[in-house]
Amino acid sequence: MKNLDKLLSVINTEIADSPLSHLGMKWCGLSQTEIAERIGITRETVARTLRTEQILSFVCVIDGTRRTLLRPNDGKTTAEFRAVRDQRLMKAEFLGHTTATTVPPKAYGLLRELCLSWPEKDRLAIFRYALRNWRVFMGCYRFDASCYPEKYPHHKPGRFYKHPNIFALTDGREIARQIYRDRGNYS
Repeated sequence: MKNLDKLLSVINTEIADSPLSHLGMKWCGLSQTEIAERIGITRETVARTLRTEQILSFVCVIDGTRRTLLRPNDGKTTAEFRAVRDQRLMKAEFLGHTTATTVPPKAYGLLRELCLSWPEKDRLAIFRYALRNWRVFMGCYRFDASCYPEKYPHHKPGRFYKHPNIFALTDGREIARQIYRDRGNYS
C-alpha cells in the first residue's frame, strides 16, 4: 500500500498547510491531478486509491466550482457530514421511485429535515421502506391526517398521492417510522 501512504501524506500535509473548512471538518482541496503530480503517479492510480475506507471524499460546490474534498477517515466523521451524505442518497432513491427528474429546492430542504428527524442508523432504511410500500404509508397517513388535521399542514383532505411525495412523507415521518418498526424492524 505504498501509494496509499504517499496519498495520505500529501492529504495530511495539505490539511496542515492550507486546509479548507467544510461541515465542521478540515479538508484537502487538491484535485486528483495535482495529487498525482506531487506523488509521481497517474491520476487513475490516485482515483483507484481514493476508493479505500481510509480516505473520506466529499463532492461539493465552493465559490461556484465543483470540488472533491479529501481527508483521512479517522472514524469520527461529523453528524453533519453523515446527514448530508444520507440526504443525497435519499434524493437518488426518491428520484428512482417517482416520475420527477429533479427534486424541487423546497423539497430538498424537507429531505434534510427527514434526515435529522430519524435515527441515523435507520434513516435510509425507513425512507426506502416508505417509498417501496407507498400505498400502505399513504393509507396510514390519510387516516391519521383525517383524525388529527393540525399535525399535517401539507395534507389536502381526500388527496391520495399515487407516487411518492416528499411533502406527505415529511408530514408523516413518524407514521413512516412506525410502519417500519411494526414490520419487524427496529428504530
